[in-house]
Amino acid sequence: MNYKTLLVGMVIAIPMLITGCGGGGSVAITTPPPAALEVNQSASIAATASGDLTAAGLDWTCTPAGTCGTFNPAHTASGGATVYTAPRTSGPVSLIATSTKNPKENKSASVTINPVATASNITGTYTFFADGTDGGQAPYSVAGSVIIDGATGKVTGGEQDYFDITSANTFPADPIVSGTITVGADGRGTLIVTPTSAPAETFSITVVNNKHILITQFDSNAAANGSLDLQTAPTSVPTGGNAFALLDTELADAFGGVLTSNGTALTASEADDDLGGAATFGFAITTGSSFTAPDPNGRGTFTLNDPNFGSFELAYYVVGPEAFRLIEFDGVGFATGSMYGQGAAAFSATALGSTPP
Repeated sequence: MNYKTLLVGMVIAIPMLITGCGGGGSVAITTPPPAALEVNQSASIAATASGDLTAAGLDWTCTPAGTCGTFNPAHTASGGATVYTAPRTSGPVSLIATSTKNPKENKSASVTINPVATASNITGTYTFFADGTDGGQAPYSVAGSVIIDGATGKVTGGEQDYFDITSANTFPADPIVSGTITVGADGRGTLIVTPTSAPAETFSITVVNNKHILITQFDSNAAANGSLDLQTAPTSVPTGGNAFALLDTELADAFGGVLTSNGTALTASEADDDLGGAATFGFAITTGSSFTAPDPNGRGTFTLNDPNFGSFELAYYVVGPEAFRLIEFDGVGFATGSMYGQGAAAFSATALGSTPP
């Protein structure tokens, strides 16, 4: 072999050796995200880098930048998982795993971010209640049912009971005449309810699902919290055993027990009462207690005779066959609470801790 031949062979071999040392590589998403996520939801995703890209790991980004969500962590080893959290706005996004060593090597996955709810999902009659304090820091409550047309974003009717101790206002069976509802992509929005006599109420709402919404009153009249629940059976009446609890913060009176009904009348009852620290346990609500069937808005009334406190009038608003919101409307006391049907369960000490009916 002459020197020219040897020199040419060395020149050819050197780049071959260099290429062999680099090895190249690629990126693959091994645990893809779901095709769709609701805003603010999270999912675990993973990717691998092959060849000489493996050791440096991967960087996670997304588009459109700034409104596409976040990764924790934003850098992973090859094969390691990251948690992607969707943004608060809906729309299509692209999630990208990029080789840290060679940014030209990357792999992407598309995800559609869906809103938690839209106003059109919130349609029907909803029972609501909110307890809190008025501008004078005195007890305030409202309970009622509101008819929402989510397609138009309007409140079209309903009925409510309202009391505000500072202004000495009590408005029983007050028709709701109008209002509006808006819902953002993350499920937060605003509900305005305008009754006939009571002041309008403005609620900040947070949608859990189209049957259950948390509400916070934030207008100048009151600060109060409660919920809005889809009314599933407005003509339901309390039957069987019904557990209830009421609180009157103005009179420091806590009162609760079980009302038993045959569907037309109260047939038995037992309750516990604490009025200003004077507790009475296990007394029966006296003869003369009764209830009326609900009207088309799901509002009915109770007359309860408490041997410690006397007779008082409650409105109930139906949520479903075994769920009711209670509010006092007689202007004597100012109690609010809830009542739930006990179903066919038989109770004993051994039943505690079991799944409720």
